[in-house]
Amino acid sequence: MANKLTAVTLLLGCAILAGCESRTNVSATGNTPAQFTHVFLTINQIWFNTSATAVATDSTWSKFTLTTPQTIDLVNLNNGALSAFASQLKLSAGTYSQVMLVLADSTAALSASASSSGAASNDEVDYLDSLDVTHTVPLAILNAAQGISISTSLTVASATTSSGFGAPTVSTVSTSSTDTEIGSSSPTPTATSSSPVVSTTSAIIDFDATRDLVPISLSGQPAFALNPHPQAYNVKYSGNIQGAVDLSAVATLSPAGLPDVQVAAEALSSDGTRHVILKSTRVDSDGNFILYPLSTASGAPGAYDLVIHGPSIDTVIIKSVPVTAGAPGTGTALLGTLTLTTAASFLVNLSSTAPAAPVSSVIGFYQTLPLPSEVPYLVEWRAPDPISGVFASDQSLSGGSVQYGTYLAGGTIALTTAIPSQGAATYGIAAINPAYGTGALGSTVSAPAGATTALFTLSAPAVPTGSTADGIAGTVSILSAGAYDNAELFLTYNGALIASAPLNAYLSGAQTTLNLPALAPGGGASARYAAGVYNAEIWAWNSSNPTGTLTRSPVATPIDLSAGNATGVALNIP
Repeated sequence: MANKLTAVTLLLGCAILAGCESRTNVSATGNTPAQFTHVFLTINQIWFNTSATAVATDSTWSKFTLTTPQTIDLVNLNNGALSAFASQLKLSAGTYSQVMLVLADSTAALSASASSSGAASNDEVDYLDSLDVTHTVPLAILNAAQGISISTSLTVASATTSSGFGAPTVSTVSTSSTDTEIGSSSPTPTATSSSPVVSTTSAIIDFDATRDLVPISLSGQPAFALNPHPQAYNVKYSGNIQGAVDLSAVATLSPAGLPDVQVAAEALSSDGTRHVILKSTRVDSDGNFILYPLSTASGAPGAYDLVIHGPSIDTVIIKSVPVTAGAPGTGTALLGTLTLTTAASFLVNLSSTAPAAPVSSVIGFYQTLPLPSEVPYLVEWRAPDPISGVFASDQSLSGGSVQYGTYLAGGTIALTTAIPSQGAATYGIAAINPAYGTGALGSTVSAPAGATTALFTLSAPAVPTGSTADGIAGTVSILSAGAYDNAELFLTYNGALIASAPLNAYLSGAQTTLNLPALAPGGGASARYAAGVYNAEIWAWNSSNPTGTLTRSPVATPIDLSAGNATGVALNIP
Protein backbone atom coordinates (compact mmCIF):
# COMPACT_ATOMS: atom_id res chain seq x y z
CA MET A 1 0.00 0.00 0.00
CA ALA A 2 1.27 3.44 -0.86
CA ASN A 3 2.64 5.45 2.02
CA LYS A 4 0.56 8.50 2.90
CA LEU A 5 2.04 11.68 4.30
CA THR A 6 0.15 12.58 7.46
CA ALA A 7 2.19 15.34 9.06
CA VAL A 8 4.63 17.72 7.44
CA THR A 9 7.14 20.24 8.70
CA LEU A 10 8.52 22.85 6.32
CA LEU A 11 11.95 23.72 7.60
CA LEU A 12 12.31 26.99 5.72
CA GLY A 13 11.83 30.03 7.92
CA CYS A 14 9.58 32.84 6.72
CA ALA A 15 10.53 36.46 6.87
CA ILE A 16 6.94 37.67 6.71
CA LEU A 17 4.25 35.79 8.62
CA ALA A 18 1.44 36.60 6.20
CA GLY A 19 3.45 35.08 3.34
CA CYS A 20 3.55 31.76 5.18
CA GLU A 21 -0.15 31.26 5.67
CA SER A 22 -1.02 29.92 2.24
CA ARG A 23 -0.77 26.12 2.28
CA THR A 24 -0.75 23.63 -0.59
CA ASN A 25 -1.53 19.90 -0.45
CA VAL A 26 -0.65 17.53 -3.30
CA SER A 27 -2.05 14.06 -3.96
CA ALA A 28 -1.61 11.52 -6.74
CA THR A 29 -4.17 9.49 -8.65
CA GLY A 30 -3.82 7.25 -11.66
CA ASN A 31 -5.05 4.72 -14.16
CA THR A 32 -3.53 1.32 -14.87
CA PRO A 33 -4.40 -1.57 -17.17
CA ALA A 34 -6.04 -4.56 -15.52
CA GLN A 35 -2.99 -6.76 -16.17
CA PHE A 36 -0.85 -4.75 -13.72
CA THR A 37 -0.82 -5.74 -10.05
CA HIS A 38 1.57 -2.96 -8.96
CA VAL A 39 3.00 0.18 -10.55
CA PHE A 40 5.26 1.79 -7.96
CA LEU A 41 6.65 5.32 -8.24
CA THR A 42 8.86 6.91 -5.58
CA ILE A 43 8.76 10.70 -5.28
CA ASN A 44 11.75 12.67 -3.94
CA GLN A 45 10.85 16.31 -4.67
CA ILE A 46 8.10 18.59 -5.96
CA TRP A 47 8.81 22.01 -7.50
CA PHE A 48 6.55 24.89 -8.61
CA ASN A 49 7.10 27.74 -11.09
CA THR A 50 4.92 30.62 -12.22
CA SER A 51 6.56 30.54 -15.67
CA ALA A 52 5.35 28.09 -18.30
CA THR A 53 8.74 28.20 -20.04
CA ALA A 54 11.07 27.80 -17.06
CA VAL A 55 13.62 25.00 -17.39
CA ALA A 56 14.94 22.80 -14.62
CA THR A 57 18.17 24.79 -14.26
CA ASP A 58 16.38 28.12 -13.66
CA SER A 59 16.64 29.66 -10.19
CA THR A 60 12.95 30.66 -10.09
CA TRP A 61 11.58 27.32 -8.86
CA SER A 62 10.02 26.92 -5.43
CA LYS A 63 11.48 23.55 -4.44
CA PHE A 64 10.32 21.17 -1.72
CA THR A 65 12.32 18.05 -0.88
CA LEU A 66 10.64 15.16 0.93
CA THR A 67 12.52 14.30 4.11
CA THR A 68 11.44 10.72 3.43
CA PRO A 69 10.73 9.73 -0.21
CA GLN A 70 7.11 8.72 -0.74
CA THR A 71 6.17 5.63 -2.75
CA ILE A 72 2.78 5.46 -4.45
CA ASP A 73 1.20 2.47 -6.19
CA LEU A 74 -0.85 3.58 -9.20
CA VAL A 75 -2.78 0.31 -9.18
CA ASN A 76 -4.38 1.42 -5.90
CA LEU A 77 -5.24 4.84 -7.32
CA ASN A 78 -7.78 3.96 -10.01
CA ASN A 79 -11.36 5.24 -9.90
CA GLY A 80 -10.62 8.54 -8.22
CA ALA A 81 -8.64 7.13 -5.28
CA LEU A 82 -6.00 9.56 -3.98
CA SER A 83 -2.69 9.20 -2.17
CA ALA A 84 -1.41 12.34 -0.43
CA PHE A 85 2.36 12.67 -0.73
CA ALA A 86 2.90 16.34 0.23
CA SER A 87 0.88 18.40 2.69
CA GLN A 88 0.90 21.93 4.06
CA LEU A 89 3.54 23.22 1.64
CA LYS A 90 4.35 26.87 2.36
CA LEU A 91 4.00 27.90 -1.28
CA SER A 92 3.53 31.63 -1.87
CA ALA A 93 0.19 32.80 -3.20
CA GLY A 94 0.06 33.16 -6.98
CA THR A 95 -0.69 31.27 -10.18
CA TYR A 96 1.74 28.49 -11.07
CA SER A 97 2.15 27.29 -14.65
CA GLN A 98 4.44 24.34 -14.00
CA VAL A 99 4.80 21.59 -11.44
CA MET A 100 7.96 19.47 -11.47
CA LEU A 101 8.18 16.03 -9.90
CA VAL A 102 11.58 14.49 -9.23
CA LEU A 103 11.35 10.71 -8.87
CA ALA A 104 13.89 8.34 -7.40
CA ASP A 105 15.16 6.10 -10.17
CA SER A 106 14.93 2.32 -10.00
CA THR A 107 18.75 2.18 -10.04
CA ALA A 108 19.03 4.21 -6.81
CA ALA A 109 19.25 2.62 -3.37
CA LEU A 110 15.90 1.20 -2.29
CA SER A 111 14.01 3.75 -0.20
CA ALA A 112 12.32 2.80 3.05
CA SER A 113 8.91 3.69 1.58
CA ALA A 114 9.42 1.42 -1.45
CA SER A 115 10.60 -1.41 0.76
CA SER A 116 7.62 -1.09 3.11
CA SER A 117 5.31 -1.07 0.08
CA GLY A 118 6.69 -4.47 -0.97
CA ALA A 119 8.65 -3.18 -3.96
CA ALA A 120 12.04 -4.55 -4.96
CA SER A 121 13.06 -1.21 -6.52
CA ASN A 122 11.96 2.40 -6.13
CA ASP A 123 10.00 2.30 -9.39
CA GLU A 124 8.58 -1.04 -10.44
CA VAL A 125 6.02 -2.77 -12.64
CA ASP A 126 4.39 -6.05 -11.56
CA TYR A 127 2.10 -7.59 -14.16
CA LEU A 128 0.52 -10.75 -15.53
CA ASP A 129 1.45 -11.96 -19.00
CA SER A 130 -0.92 -13.72 -21.39
CA LEU A 131 -0.20 -17.05 -19.62
CA ASP A 132 -1.05 -15.58 -16.19
CA VAL A 133 2.62 -15.63 -15.19
CA THR A 134 3.58 -12.81 -12.80
CA HIS A 135 6.59 -10.63 -13.65
CA THR A 136 8.40 -8.07 -11.47
CA VAL A 137 10.34 -5.55 -13.57
CA PRO A 138 12.16 -2.34 -12.55
CA LEU A 139 10.62 0.78 -14.12
CA ALA A 140 13.25 3.06 -15.68
CA ILE A 141 12.79 6.80 -15.12
CA LEU A 142 14.84 8.29 -17.94
CA ASN A 143 17.10 11.10 -16.71
CA ALA A 144 15.32 10.96 -13.36
CA ALA A 145 17.40 13.73 -11.79
CA GLN A 146 16.10 16.24 -14.34
CA GLY A 147 12.48 15.90 -13.19
CA ILE A 148 9.11 15.57 -14.91
CA SER A 149 7.48 18.85 -15.91
CA ILE A 150 3.69 19.17 -15.77
CA SER A 151 1.94 22.12 -17.41
CA THR A 152 -0.88 23.46 -15.27
CA SER A 153 -2.68 26.55 -14.05
CA LEU A 154 -2.69 26.20 -10.29
CA THR A 155 -3.74 29.25 -8.29
CA VAL A 156 -2.60 29.23 -4.68
CA ALA A 157 -4.96 31.43 -2.69
CA SER A 158 -3.79 34.17 -0.35
CA ALA A 159 -4.45 33.80 3.35
CA THR A 160 -7.50 35.57 4.76
CA THR A 161 -6.30 37.94 7.43
CA SER A 162 -8.20 39.08 10.54
CA SER A 163 -7.32 41.67 13.13
CA GLY A 164 -8.67 43.04 16.40
CA PHE A 165 -11.10 41.35 18.73
CA GLY A 166 -12.10 37.86 17.69
CA ALA A 167 -9.09 37.19 15.46
CA PRO A 168 -8.69 33.40 15.06
CA THR A 169 -5.92 31.71 17.00
CA VAL A 170 -3.73 28.97 15.52
CA SER A 171 -0.63 27.17 16.75
CA THR A 172 2.72 28.23 15.35
CA VAL A 173 5.75 25.95 15.31
CA SER A 174 9.29 27.08 16.06
CA THR A 175 12.24 25.27 14.48
CA SER A 176 15.89 26.06 14.05
CA SER A 177 16.51 24.37 10.68
CA THR A 178 16.76 26.35 7.44
CA ASP A 179 16.46 23.51 4.89
CA THR A 180 13.31 23.24 2.75
CA GLU A 181 12.06 19.73 3.35
CA ILE A 182 8.74 17.97 3.72
CA GLY A 183 7.77 14.55 4.90
CA SER A 184 8.81 14.51 8.55
CA SER A 185 6.54 14.43 11.57
CA SER A 186 5.56 17.80 13.01
CA PRO A 187 7.44 18.76 16.17
CA THR A 188 5.59 19.76 19.31
CA PRO A 189 4.36 23.37 19.05
CA THR A 190 6.40 25.73 21.21
CA ALA A 191 4.10 28.75 21.13
CA THR A 192 0.49 29.73 20.54
CA SER A 193 -0.39 33.12 19.08
CA SER A 194 -2.87 34.98 16.94
CA SER A 195 -2.09 34.81 13.22
CA PRO A 196 -3.81 34.99 9.82
CA VAL A 197 -6.31 32.31 8.90
CA VAL A 198 -4.63 29.62 6.81
CA SER A 199 -5.88 29.27 3.22
CA THR A 200 -5.31 25.81 1.73
CA THR A 201 -5.09 24.87 -1.95
CA SER A 202 -5.24 21.18 -2.89
CA ALA A 203 -3.84 19.77 -6.13
CA ILE A 204 -4.03 16.35 -7.78
CA ILE A 205 -1.43 14.91 -10.16
CA ASP A 206 -2.87 12.26 -12.47
CA PHE A 207 -0.76 9.51 -14.07
CA ASP A 208 -2.16 7.37 -16.91
CA ALA A 209 -0.14 4.18 -17.18
CA THR A 210 -2.18 2.92 -20.15
CA ARG A 211 -0.46 5.64 -22.19
CA ASP A 212 2.81 6.35 -20.39
CA LEU A 213 4.15 2.93 -19.43
CA VAL A 214 6.41 1.86 -22.28
CA PRO A 215 6.99 -1.92 -22.58
CA ILE A 216 10.42 -2.76 -24.00
CA SER A 217 11.80 -6.03 -25.30
CA LEU A 218 15.40 -6.02 -24.11
CA SER A 219 16.78 -8.72 -26.40
CA GLY A 220 13.71 -10.79 -25.58
CA GLN A 221 13.47 -9.97 -21.87
CA PRO A 222 10.75 -7.59 -20.60
CA ALA A 223 11.68 -4.09 -19.46
CA PHE A 224 9.69 -0.90 -18.86
CA ALA A 225 10.37 2.82 -19.11
CA LEU A 226 8.16 5.72 -18.09
CA ASN A 227 7.32 8.27 -20.78
CA PRO A 228 5.42 10.62 -18.47
CA HIS A 229 2.71 13.09 -19.47
CA PRO A 230 0.83 13.56 -16.18
CA GLN A 231 -1.77 16.25 -15.63
CA ALA A 232 -2.31 18.51 -12.62
CA TYR A 233 -5.70 19.64 -11.29
CA ASN A 234 -6.93 22.08 -8.68
CA VAL A 235 -9.35 20.20 -6.41
CA LYS A 236 -11.52 23.32 -6.16
CA TYR A 237 -12.25 23.09 -9.89
CA SER A 238 -12.60 19.32 -10.25
CA GLY A 239 -15.62 17.11 -10.80
CA ASN A 240 -16.47 13.48 -11.49
CA ILE A 241 -18.57 11.04 -13.48
CA GLN A 242 -19.65 7.76 -11.86
CA GLY A 243 -21.29 4.73 -13.37
CA ALA A 244 -21.30 0.95 -13.60
CA VAL A 245 -21.25 -1.84 -16.17
CA ASP A 246 -22.59 -5.39 -16.03
CA LEU A 247 -19.58 -7.72 -16.30
CA SER A 248 -21.45 -11.02 -16.45
CA ALA A 249 -20.31 -11.63 -20.05
CA VAL A 250 -16.73 -10.41 -19.55
CA ALA A 251 -13.78 -12.62 -18.66
CA THR A 252 -11.63 -11.55 -15.70
CA LEU A 253 -7.87 -11.67 -15.33
CA SER A 254 -6.63 -14.13 -12.72
CA PRO A 255 -5.19 -13.79 -10.12
CA ALA A 256 -5.84 -10.05 -10.45
CA GLY A 257 -9.57 -10.77 -10.76
CA LEU A 258 -10.15 -7.63 -12.82
CA PRO A 259 -11.91 -7.18 -16.17
CA ASP A 260 -9.88 -5.73 -19.04
CA VAL A 261 -12.33 -2.84 -19.48
CA GLN A 262 -11.48 0.87 -19.49
CA VAL A 263 -13.70 3.96 -19.48
CA ALA A 264 -12.49 7.19 -21.10
CA ALA A 265 -14.00 10.66 -20.94
CA GLU A 266 -13.47 12.23 -24.36
CA ALA A 267 -14.00 15.65 -25.94
CA LEU A 268 -13.40 17.14 -29.37
CA SER A 269 -9.82 18.02 -30.25
CA SER A 270 -9.00 21.71 -30.65
CA ASP A 271 -9.21 21.39 -34.44
CA GLY A 272 -12.46 19.39 -34.30
CA THR A 273 -11.09 16.49 -36.36
CA ARG A 274 -11.25 13.76 -33.70
CA HIS A 275 -11.95 13.03 -30.06
CA VAL A 276 -9.22 13.12 -27.43
CA ILE A 277 -9.07 11.45 -24.01
CA LEU A 278 -9.18 13.78 -21.01
CA LYS A 279 -9.37 11.12 -18.32
CA SER A 280 -9.42 7.30 -18.19
CA THR A 281 -9.97 4.68 -15.55
CA ARG A 282 -10.46 0.93 -15.47
CA VAL A 283 -13.62 -0.58 -14.04
CA ASP A 284 -13.29 -2.42 -10.74
CA SER A 285 -14.10 -6.06 -10.07
CA ASP A 286 -17.77 -5.18 -9.49
CA GLY A 287 -18.06 -3.16 -12.70
CA ASN A 288 -18.09 0.27 -11.04
CA PHE A 289 -16.08 3.20 -12.37
CA ILE A 290 -15.31 6.77 -11.28
CA LEU A 291 -13.73 9.35 -13.56
CA TYR A 292 -12.06 11.87 -11.23
CA PRO A 293 -10.68 14.47 -11.47
CA LEU A 294 -12.32 16.14 -14.46
CA SER A 295 -11.74 19.87 -14.78
CA THR A 296 -14.69 22.15 -14.03
CA ALA A 297 -12.64 25.33 -14.50
CA SER A 298 -13.86 28.06 -16.84
CA GLY A 299 -13.70 26.82 -20.42
CA ALA A 300 -13.68 23.10 -19.54
CA PRO A 301 -16.42 20.89 -20.99
CA GLY A 302 -19.53 20.53 -18.85
CA ALA A 303 -20.15 17.10 -20.33
CA TYR A 304 -18.08 14.37 -21.97
CA ASP A 305 -18.65 11.45 -24.30
CA LEU A 306 -17.77 8.21 -22.52
CA VAL A 307 -15.99 5.44 -24.43
CA ILE A 308 -16.20 2.06 -22.65
CA HIS A 309 -13.77 -0.29 -24.32
CA GLY A 310 -11.74 -3.48 -24.03
CA PRO A 311 -10.47 -6.22 -26.35
CA SER A 312 -13.25 -8.68 -25.46
CA ILE A 313 -16.33 -6.39 -25.60
CA ASP A 314 -18.29 -4.30 -28.06
CA THR A 315 -17.19 -0.69 -27.62
CA VAL A 316 -19.90 1.45 -25.98
CA ILE A 317 -20.11 5.22 -26.56
CA ILE A 318 -22.42 7.33 -24.37
CA LYS A 319 -22.73 10.92 -25.53
CA SER A 320 -23.09 14.09 -23.44
CA VAL A 321 -22.61 12.74 -19.92
CA PRO A 322 -22.53 15.70 -17.50
CA VAL A 323 -19.85 16.24 -14.87
CA THR A 324 -20.87 16.36 -11.22
CA ALA A 325 -18.95 19.11 -9.42
CA GLY A 326 -16.74 18.07 -6.53
CA ALA A 327 -15.10 14.87 -5.39
CA PRO A 328 -16.92 11.55 -5.89
CA GLY A 329 -19.23 10.36 -3.17
CA THR A 330 -22.32 8.31 -2.57
CA GLY A 331 -25.36 9.19 -4.58
CA THR A 332 -23.56 10.93 -7.45
CA ALA A 333 -23.61 8.12 -10.01
CA LEU A 334 -25.39 9.39 -13.10
CA LEU A 335 -25.43 6.27 -15.24
CA GLY A 336 -27.49 3.18 -14.65
CA THR A 337 -25.73 -0.15 -15.06
CA LEU A 338 -24.80 -0.71 -18.71
CA THR A 339 -24.73 -4.29 -19.96
CA LEU A 340 -21.60 -5.15 -21.94
CA THR A 341 -21.63 -7.49 -24.92
CA THR A 342 -18.79 -9.94 -25.43
CA ALA A 343 -16.79 -9.75 -28.67
CA ALA A 344 -13.97 -11.59 -30.37
CA SER A 345 -10.57 -9.91 -30.33
CA PHE A 346 -7.68 -9.81 -32.81
CA LEU A 347 -3.99 -8.94 -32.64
CA VAL A 348 -2.19 -6.07 -34.36
CA ASN A 349 1.33 -4.70 -34.51
CA LEU A 350 3.42 -2.27 -36.50
CA SER A 351 5.31 -3.66 -39.46
CA SER A 352 8.97 -4.20 -38.57
CA THR A 353 9.88 -2.78 -41.98
CA ALA A 354 8.11 0.51 -41.15
CA PRO A 355 8.40 1.05 -37.38
CA ALA A 356 6.92 4.02 -35.57
CA ALA A 357 8.63 7.35 -36.22
CA PRO A 358 9.26 9.00 -33.89
CA VAL A 359 9.38 6.11 -31.45
CA SER A 360 8.19 8.38 -28.62
CA SER A 361 4.69 8.44 -30.15
CA VAL A 362 1.66 6.65 -28.75
CA ILE A 363 -0.33 4.75 -31.37
CA GLY A 364 -4.04 5.59 -31.30
CA PHE A 365 -6.77 3.30 -32.68
CA TYR A 366 -9.94 5.14 -33.73
CA GLN A 367 -13.50 4.29 -34.76
CA THR A 368 -16.26 6.60 -36.02
CA LEU A 369 -19.99 6.29 -35.51
CA PRO A 370 -21.87 5.86 -38.84
CA LEU A 371 -23.79 9.11 -38.42
CA PRO A 372 -23.64 12.53 -40.14
CA SER A 373 -20.95 14.95 -38.94
CA GLU A 374 -19.27 12.40 -36.68
CA VAL A 375 -15.51 12.40 -36.10
CA PRO A 376 -13.39 9.48 -34.80
CA TYR A 377 -13.28 8.38 -31.15
CA LEU A 378 -10.02 7.17 -29.61
CA VAL A 379 -10.76 3.57 -28.60
CA GLU A 380 -7.33 2.19 -27.67
CA TRP A 381 -3.78 3.53 -27.38
CA ARG A 382 -0.41 1.92 -26.87
CA ALA A 383 3.24 2.97 -26.75
CA PRO A 384 5.67 1.19 -29.09
CA ASP A 385 8.99 -0.17 -27.92
CA PRO A 386 11.38 2.80 -28.38
CA ILE A 387 14.22 0.45 -29.35
CA SER A 388 12.45 -1.53 -32.10
CA GLY A 389 9.66 0.92 -33.00
CA VAL A 390 7.04 -1.86 -32.82
CA PHE A 391 4.93 -3.12 -29.93
CA ALA A 392 6.95 -5.27 -27.51
CA SER A 393 3.99 -7.69 -27.64
CA ASP A 394 1.02 -7.70 -29.99
CA GLN A 395 -1.85 -5.35 -29.15
CA SER A 396 -5.30 -6.91 -28.75
CA LEU A 397 -8.28 -5.03 -30.23
CA SER A 398 -12.00 -5.70 -30.14
CA GLY A 399 -13.44 -7.11 -33.34
CA GLY A 400 -16.99 -6.32 -32.25
CA SER A 401 -19.51 -3.67 -33.18
CA VAL A 402 -19.99 -0.23 -31.65
CA GLN A 403 -22.97 0.47 -29.39
CA TYR A 404 -23.94 4.08 -28.84
CA GLY A 405 -26.54 6.22 -27.13
CA THR A 406 -27.05 9.62 -25.49
CA TYR A 407 -27.23 10.35 -21.78
CA LEU A 408 -30.78 10.84 -20.49
CA ALA A 409 -31.19 12.30 -17.02
CA GLY A 410 -33.22 9.91 -14.87
CA GLY A 411 -33.96 7.63 -17.81
CA THR A 412 -32.67 4.49 -19.49
CA ILE A 413 -30.02 4.99 -22.15
CA ALA A 414 -31.15 3.31 -25.38
CA LEU A 415 -28.18 1.77 -27.20
CA THR A 416 -27.95 1.29 -30.97
CA THR A 417 -25.57 -1.31 -32.39
CA ALA A 418 -23.71 -0.43 -35.59
CA ILE A 419 -20.64 -1.12 -37.67
CA PRO A 420 -18.15 1.79 -37.43
CA SER A 421 -17.54 3.94 -40.48
CA GLN A 422 -14.10 2.36 -40.92
CA GLY A 423 -15.77 -1.04 -41.46
CA ALA A 424 -16.31 -4.20 -39.42
CA ALA A 425 -13.42 -4.92 -37.02
CA THR A 426 -11.48 -2.01 -38.51
CA TYR A 427 -9.71 0.95 -36.93
CA GLY A 428 -8.17 4.15 -38.16
CA ILE A 429 -4.64 4.68 -36.88
CA ALA A 430 -2.68 7.81 -35.95
CA ALA A 431 0.47 8.65 -34.04
CA ILE A 432 -0.09 10.83 -30.94
CA ASN A 433 2.96 12.71 -29.70
CA PRO A 434 2.75 15.70 -27.32
CA ALA A 435 6.21 16.88 -28.41
CA TYR A 436 5.28 16.81 -32.11
CA GLY A 437 1.52 16.72 -32.55
CA THR A 438 -0.97 14.19 -33.86
CA GLY A 439 -0.36 12.39 -37.12
CA ALA A 440 -2.87 12.06 -39.93
CA LEU A 441 -5.58 9.40 -39.77
CA GLY A 442 -4.54 7.98 -43.10
CA SER A 443 -4.24 4.23 -42.60
CA THR A 444 -6.42 1.49 -41.14
CA VAL A 445 -6.03 -1.98 -39.69
CA SER A 446 -8.60 -4.78 -39.82
CA ALA A 447 -9.01 -8.19 -38.25
CA PRO A 448 -6.96 -10.65 -40.33
CA ALA A 449 -8.19 -13.93 -41.71
CA GLY A 450 -7.08 -16.76 -39.45
CA ALA A 451 -5.04 -16.67 -36.27
CA THR A 452 -2.40 -14.21 -37.43
CA THR A 453 -1.34 -10.73 -36.40
CA ALA A 454 -2.48 -7.84 -38.58
CA LEU A 455 0.46 -5.56 -39.42
CA PHE A 456 0.07 -1.86 -40.14
CA THR A 457 2.02 1.28 -40.96
CA LEU A 458 1.20 4.87 -40.09
CA SER A 459 2.13 8.43 -41.00
CA ALA A 460 4.65 10.21 -38.80
CA PRO A 461 3.59 13.53 -37.25
CA ALA A 462 5.38 16.56 -38.60
CA VAL A 463 8.07 18.24 -36.52
CA PRO A 464 6.65 21.06 -34.38
CA THR A 465 6.06 24.47 -35.93
CA GLY A 466 9.24 26.52 -35.77
CA SER A 467 11.56 23.52 -35.72
CA THR A 468 13.45 21.29 -38.11
CA ALA A 469 14.75 17.72 -37.76
CA ASP A 470 18.31 18.15 -36.44
CA GLY A 471 21.03 15.64 -35.62
CA ILE A 472 24.10 15.23 -33.48
CA ALA A 473 27.73 14.60 -34.37
CA GLY A 474 30.85 14.04 -32.29
CA THR A 475 32.67 11.06 -30.84
CA VAL A 476 31.89 7.81 -29.04
CA SER A 477 34.24 6.32 -26.48
CA ILE A 478 34.02 2.69 -25.32
CA LEU A 479 35.43 1.85 -21.91
CA SER A 480 35.29 -1.92 -22.48
CA ALA A 481 35.17 -2.82 -26.15
CA GLY A 482 33.20 -6.02 -26.71
CA ALA A 483 31.56 -6.00 -23.27
CA TYR A 484 28.14 -5.27 -24.79
CA ASP A 485 26.46 -6.13 -28.06
CA ASN A 486 23.55 -3.67 -27.73
CA ALA A 487 23.40 0.03 -26.88
CA GLU A 488 20.72 2.73 -27.26
CA LEU A 489 20.71 6.50 -26.85
CA PHE A 490 17.55 8.10 -25.41
CA LEU A 491 16.78 11.82 -25.56
CA THR A 492 14.29 13.38 -23.14
CA TYR A 493 12.79 16.82 -22.60
CA ASN A 494 11.28 17.67 -19.20
CA GLY A 495 11.28 13.97 -18.40
CA ALA A 496 9.37 12.86 -21.51
CA LEU A 497 10.93 10.67 -24.18
CA ILE A 498 11.59 12.48 -27.46
CA ALA A 499 13.82 10.22 -29.57
CA SER A 500 16.15 7.23 -29.49
CA ALA A 501 18.95 5.95 -31.68
CA PRO A 502 20.93 2.66 -31.77
CA LEU A 503 24.63 2.79 -30.87
CA ASN A 504 25.43 -0.85 -31.66
CA ALA A 505 27.78 0.09 -34.48
CA TYR A 506 30.13 1.77 -32.00
CA LEU A 507 30.44 -1.08 -29.48
CA SER A 508 33.44 -2.79 -31.06
CA GLY A 509 35.49 0.38 -30.73
CA ALA A 510 36.41 0.36 -34.41
CA GLN A 511 34.11 3.32 -35.17
CA THR A 512 34.45 6.41 -32.99
CA THR A 513 32.94 9.17 -35.12
CA LEU A 514 29.35 9.87 -34.05
CA ASN A 515 26.80 10.82 -36.70
CA LEU A 516 23.06 10.63 -35.91
CA PRO A 517 21.23 12.79 -38.48
CA ALA A 518 17.67 14.17 -38.18
CA LEU A 519 17.24 12.79 -34.69
CA ALA A 520 14.96 15.31 -32.92
CA PRO A 521 13.26 18.71 -33.33
CA GLY A 522 15.70 21.61 -33.25
CA GLY A 523 16.31 25.09 -34.55
CA GLY A 524 18.43 26.60 -37.25
CA ALA A 525 20.52 29.61 -38.18
CA SER A 526 17.45 31.76 -38.79
CA ALA A 527 15.22 30.61 -35.90
CA ARG A 528 16.08 29.22 -32.50
CA TYR A 529 13.91 26.38 -31.13
CA ALA A 530 13.94 26.81 -27.35
CA ALA A 531 12.64 23.31 -26.58
CA GLY A 532 15.51 21.71 -28.49
CA VAL A 533 17.79 21.22 -25.48
CA TYR A 534 17.70 17.55 -24.47
CA ASN A 535 18.97 15.37 -21.70
CA ALA A 536 20.42 12.05 -22.78
CA GLU A 537 20.85 8.60 -21.31
CA ILE A 538 22.69 5.57 -22.74
CA TRP A 539 21.61 1.98 -22.17
CA ALA A 540 24.07 -0.85 -22.87
CA TRP A 541 23.56 -4.58 -22.37
CA ASN A 542 24.61 -8.01 -23.55
CA SER A 543 21.93 -10.06 -25.27
CA SER A 544 23.05 -13.24 -23.46
CA ASN A 545 21.85 -11.74 -20.16
CA PRO A 546 20.01 -8.47 -20.90
CA THR A 547 18.66 -7.49 -17.49
CA GLY A 548 21.70 -8.80 -15.64
CA THR A 549 24.15 -6.76 -17.72
CA LEU A 550 22.07 -3.61 -18.37
CA THR A 551 23.85 -0.37 -17.51
CA ARG A 552 22.17 3.03 -17.72
CA SER A 553 24.46 6.04 -18.03
CA PRO A 554 23.14 9.63 -18.04
CA VAL A 555 25.07 11.92 -20.35
CA ALA A 556 26.51 14.70 -18.20
CA THR A 557 26.04 17.57 -20.67
CA PRO A 558 22.66 18.38 -22.31
CA ILE A 559 22.55 18.03 -26.09
CA ASP A 560 21.64 21.42 -27.54
CA LEU A 561 19.81 21.40 -30.88
CA SER A 562 18.09 24.73 -30.25
CA ALA A 563 20.19 26.52 -32.89
CA GLY A 564 20.68 23.60 -35.27
CA ASN A 565 22.68 20.39 -35.46
CA ALA A 566 24.77 19.70 -32.36
CA THR A 567 28.46 19.07 -32.97
CA GLY A 568 31.27 18.04 -30.66
CA VAL A 569 29.01 15.74 -28.65
CA ALA A 570 31.01 13.22 -26.61
CA LEU A 571 29.24 9.98 -25.69
CA ASN A 572 30.86 7.52 -23.31
CA ILE A 573 29.72 3.90 -23.13
CA PRO A 574 31.03 2.03 -20.05
